[in-house]
Amino acid sequence: MTGTIPIHYRRQLIHYCYVFELNKASILAYQVDDSLLVNPFQELDEKRMVEIDVEITDKLIKEHERRLNYLEECRREYKFPEAIK
Repeated sequence: MTGTIPIHYRRQLIHYCYVFELNKASILAYQVDDSLLVNPFQELDEKRMVEIDVEITDKLIKEHERRLNYLEECRREYKFPEAIK
């Protein structure tokens, strides 16, 4: 399954990969239909659960580390961070 992953999900996965030194990430999704919307307390079907792999490259993790270091430096120096590009 492919598609666009919302940026906040991707950022969170990049952070997890950085903190836990992971090299792979994915999102679990459940395919919803009208009956589940009407009755959200029904038993879930494992066949409707999908794992979506998200590519997290070393470059993305290094960029994340650079941004965290910059924010940490700003905190130490009591300065307001500029927009990070």
